[in-house]
Amino acid sequence: MITNLYNRYFQKSRSFLYPALGLSKDKQKGFHSPVQTYIAYKDIIKIEDKQLLCQFNTDEKNFNQFEKKYIHTHPLYKYTLDKGVYIFNYNTYGQDWDYFIQGKYSKLSDQLKNSIKIYYGEKSQEYKYIHTYLYPDKHFSMYSKLLDIDRQILESNGELCDTFNKEKETLILSEKLVIIE
Repeated sequence: MITNLYNRYFQKSRSFLYPALGLSKDKQKGFHSPVQTYIAYKDIIKIEDKQLLCQFNTDEKNFNQFEKKYIHTHPLYKYTLDKGVYIFNYNTYGQDWDYFIQGKYSKLSDQLKNSIKIYYGEKSQEYKYIHTYLYPDKHFSMYSKLLDIDRQILESNGELCDTFNKEKETLILSEKLVIIE
């Protein structure tokens, strides 16, 4: 159970969409975590294209092995841009993508919710917060007390997490990225 609110912005695509890739956070097993994730790239990749952009630090030890074994062979992998940006096609998660865009995290599919739980680990502090966003019905009373507002106000919205911030979820670099494969 959480005892205080998480009140800083967190990258929603990293928390709710990245886990669908089924890639672990466990460095001991040869995995690498993205530095950042995005759902758009300037005017080149639009939100409605349903592409997840994952930026990795390609200079990390053993990254090339991770890239070959897990990224290039992933069924959602589409292509790579320079600066360590890998593009994944989320059209197969179309309904989940739409719910994500709407900020309806509680409506995400059971398959994606399970992937999120596995990614974070059911007992992790991160997942304790994420769980409240995925299953808000179980947590309206607690949030009502933490926020000191009427439970019915929270229930009328139906969600306990704000929607994504378009500016923070859009990759913006001064130079144009180039497809490298």
